[in-house]
Amino acid sequence: MSFEPGFNDFGQTGLLQMPSGRMAPDGEMVFGSSYTDPYTRIFLTVQFLPWLQGTFRYTDIANVLYGPRELSGDQTYKDKGVDLKLRLVEEGPYLPEISVGFRDIGGTSLFGSEYIAASRRYYDFDFTLGMAWGNAGTRGHIRNPLTYLSDRFGNRTGEASTISETGTLGLGSFFSGPRAAFFGGIEWHTPVEGLRLMAEYDGNNYQEEAHGNQFPVSSPLNFGASYRALRWLDLSLAYERGNEVMLRGMLRTNFNSDMGVPNINEKPPLPVTPRRRERPAEPSSFGVDQRGIAMATERVYAAIESEGLGVQSLEVSPPVARLHLVPTASPASAGQYARAALAVARLPDAGGVEEVIVLSGEQEMGRFDTAELIQAAGLGGLQVPEGTAEKDVATVASEIFGILNYYGFKGERFAIEGQTATLVYSQGLYANLAKAAGRAARVLAAQAPEYVEELRLIEVNDNLPISQITLLRTDVEKAANYEGSADETWLRTNIEAPSIPDGQDWVMPANRYPDLQWGLSPQLRQTIGGPDGFYLYQIYGALDSSLTLAPGLNIQGRVAADIVNNFDRLQYQAPSGLPRVRTDLNEYLKDSAFWIDSLTANYLFQIAPEWYGRASAGLFEMMYGGVGGEVLYRPHQARWALGLDLNHVVQRDFDGLLGFKDYQVTTGHLTYYHQLPFYDLFTSVSAGRYLAGDVGATLQVGREFANGVTVGAWATKTDVSAEQFGEGAFDKGFYINIPFDLFSTTPSKGRVGFAFAPLTRDGGAKVAIPRPLYGEVTSSGRVEQDGWREMWK
Repeated sequence: MSFEPGFNDFGQTGLLQMPSGRMAPDGEMVFGSSYTDPYTRIFLTVQFLPWLQGTFRYTDIANVLYGPRELSGDQTYKDKGVDLKLRLVEEGPYLPEISVGFRDIGGTSLFGSEYIAASRRYYDFDFTLGMAWGNAGTRGHIRNPLTYLSDRFGNRTGEASTISETGTLGLGSFFSGPRAAFFGGIEWHTPVEGLRLMAEYDGNNYQEEAHGNQFPVSSPLNFGASYRALRWLDLSLAYERGNEVMLRGMLRTNFNSDMGVPNINEKPPLPVTPRRRERPAEPSSFGVDQRGIAMATERVYAAIESEGLGVQSLEVSPPVARLHLVPTASPASAGQYARAALAVARLPDAGGVEEVIVLSGEQEMGRFDTAELIQAAGLGGLQVPEGTAEKDVATVASEIFGILNYYGFKGERFAIEGQTATLVYSQGLYANLAKAAGRAARVLAAQAPEYVEELRLIEVNDNLPISQITLLRTDVEKAANYEGSADETWLRTNIEAPSIPDGQDWVMPANRYPDLQWGLSPQLRQTIGGPDGFYLYQIYGALDSSLTLAPGLNIQGRVAADIVNNFDRLQYQAPSGLPRVRTDLNEYLKDSAFWIDSLTANYLFQIAPEWYGRASAGLFEMMYGGVGGEVLYRPHQARWALGLDLNHVVQRDFDGLLGFKDYQVTTGHLTYYHQLPFYDLFTSVSAGRYLAGDVGATLQVGREFANGVTVGAWATKTDVSAEQFGEGAFDKGFYINIPFDLFSTTPSKGRVGFAFAPLTRDGGAKVAIPRPLYGEVTSSGRVEQDGWREMWK
């Protein structure tokens, strides 16, 4: 029987009204609504870390109006709130699970509360006991214990008293107030799978509710039941306050275990037929790493086989190396034996080898001085053939490009130098770099000439090299035919700083440029929780197009046409003490039935290994156009990167066409990015000048879960005071970014994002720059051994 904690009416893990000490499974996401007169709550909760839970919530208060009727009509009051919950102690043999929580922080604090709760499981029963301050503790059983430490804990300021205080954390009010209250309850996981019964003692007396509400309470005891009807659906019914019915419904998923729709329409990888070669045992080590030995051996064998000779064994014991060849019916020429000896002499790290003895069976065919061999080769008198090519490189490249195209990849360029084949490709299917390389490696191994022993794969994204992986061809042949493992391949693979080599005789695909891509799709634009209406929306059609003229040079844009909306209700314009760089949003939303959302020309390029650049010009977004550029330094396989962007932008006209307003500003930021080594967390700190001319910094923290979903939050503080900024005090918000792969039967690197900022204000506002470099070169992450195992799937 599964034992997962339930969620309370506020969207936190808990009982009914009260929280518990429990955390949800890591990565759990809940979207739901609860109703207890006069409150209707809509909440989104994410178990961001095993020990950290966050909740965003709207509360509708049915018996209070939002504002003046001339502005909001009969719309009832809506309150935004954010909750955080942290686990202090994990349940063990002797200790309960203990958590501390903060309810309704960063908003109006109408329901502000703090609590400490402990939960302990005995068989199918889960017991909770806790203490609450603020709204959840108004029953006030005891004097606030913290007042024994300091008198300052005796005064609780309550809800925000001014607009500028709305949105601040209110740290001074945490765990304050003259009194606190106990709460507790029991949860029974019944023998009926998914059915839980709950009873709790409520710490709230409901006499100090928001906007002066006082509710009759017949009993401090609440009783309820919850039923997990489906893995993704939870339904609850309760009787609270002794006189009110509670209804709650929730949709649930887990970002670490719910992997979405299987890619049943994914094309199977290309079969690879191994080259038929008799291989002796690998030579003994003489000071090179495992990959170096294997690589050197393959080159020796290939060079010798190209002479029509076969190898029985190779023994290296400085100062002598003995090459045993497969006996032939008739002896080879002296030149063939010399070139075979030269292949041995060129082994890397074979220091001290002065002589190569070539034997056919037991018969000695020649002794060769390594220095003389190498000198003769340098003067052009001795050549090691690169193999017999049945097809020229251009023909091979054309075949490779065609197969890649069938599999949804794009070949960008191809070259063969010596025994190394290099393929530069792009693809929009696989977020995992190793899996994409595995698909491309199969194509290369199946089509390259026989003498090619090394496969170099360079993936690019809009001309920016994002990975470079060099494999041994024999490893690809073995792995593709289930004769070798990913871990074995990993040991003999080079992962290098990605760059497109100079000096190669590249073969480019015919008719690659210009490349036009376009798509027509319905789109939804919405605002939630405003004074003009709780939910305002626009459904419109969008035509997206991208024209690539040359590697890295493209023109992209979106034009849109209105289908249906209710933005005509937009009237409220927030007060601002700053230039109106964002608070004119209402005018942009309601002013046009047809508009150009964006139209930019971009050039993306690699400045040097680990350095990337971008130059852009055009209409960056709905509100701004201009010119800008960016430079990014991303060290190979490092967890950090550093970027600098600079943009001069002009505010666009409300009609969304080609006109501009008078306001213009130069804005730019220096940004440090870091991928943390635990929980797949990432963070960035960006400092610089914002659209309103204010100067400050933005902190972002996010996490990528196992199924590719990323969840994060940001906060921006500039030199603008809370009073000048207005309601909210500073800019903040959260976002969820979801890969298309979760809903598609075919692989896709595409993603869709949802970002929510509780308020739109002018302070701390950034321009939406096109094609940010960090996303272009790091969207697929680092190549690491865990992800490497996806290579041969």
